[in-house]
Amino acid sequence: MKRILTKVLHSIVHRSSIMIDVRNLILKNNFDASNNELANICNEFRLLIIGMTCAVPLKMIGDRSKDGSYPVHIDTNLDSVNVVSIGVGNNMIFDEGMASLGASVYCFDHTVTPKIKKRYKNKIKYFRIGVRGDRNAIDCITLPEIYDMSLGLNEFQKTILKIDCEGAEWDVFNDNSSDFLSQFDQICVEFHDLDKISNEYFASKYFKVFKKLKQDFVITYIVANNFTPIVKLKNGISWPFTLELHLLNRKNLQYIDQNFVNKGFPNELSKTSSNWNLAPTYDMFEWYLGN
Repeated sequence: MKRILTKVLHSIVHRSSIMIDVRNLILKNNFDASNNELANICNEFRLLIIGMTCAVPLKMIGDRSKDGSYPVHIDTNLDSVNVVSIGVGNNMIFDEGMASLGASVYCFDHTVTPKIKKRYKNKIKYFRIGVRGDRNAIDCITLPEIYDMSLGLNEFQKTILKIDCEGAEWDVFNDNSSDFLSQFDQICVEFHDLDKISNEYFASKYFKVFKKLKQDFVITYIVANNFTPIVKLKNGISWPFTLELHLLNRKNLQYIDQNFVNKGFPNELSKTSSNWNLAPTYDMFEWYLGN
């Protein structure tokens, strides 16, 4: 009964701008921005996220005005590319978009059973399985196990990971080694729960994850998901509660014209993306080095 009520409320929030405003007001009120050290933590976190940015050409897969769209760097024939898509929900615009370009897409989500359109049946495979870190979770397996399932289904040259798992992504990245994560050519990820940055436990986890990712990836796209709030901190930085990133494996930089590599605004797509049409778009310009 509790699960049914949760799904009903979640559905109402996703369809009502009033409910979004109410939910966001509650999140803002619970956000502790009074700690004087918080602004410094956020500033360091901002710099940690950006690190080296790379202004490489990206293609938005889906509709940039809708939630569930992500950019990818396309530098090869996608017929030889695997996409591991974790957290599908009822919106498959990214998965369908990648399939239409020739990629083989393997979708994992233990909360829904999406309907796959007939024309994508040979390119999209769905598994009613979720992802977890090392902790046990019902109907969930680890990222390496998911990777092995996809690896055994298709011969490929490159693998793109898309992960949107409502907060579990922190444990997934934290519990897997850099050596394992470096096998992915690109990562499209939605990071949730950044309103918990003032909590020492979560702040430490967030830092560990981004330090790990920076070893093998550069950030090429960063945008605040405007479904959740963004607050103005004392140091003037806007802090989003949900953040979407595209990360490109550093090994790809050797194939990219270095005239496109810089410190600064990663990509034009980041300037114009609006991923939830019931809420205002957020300007993330101040998050980029050199500005």
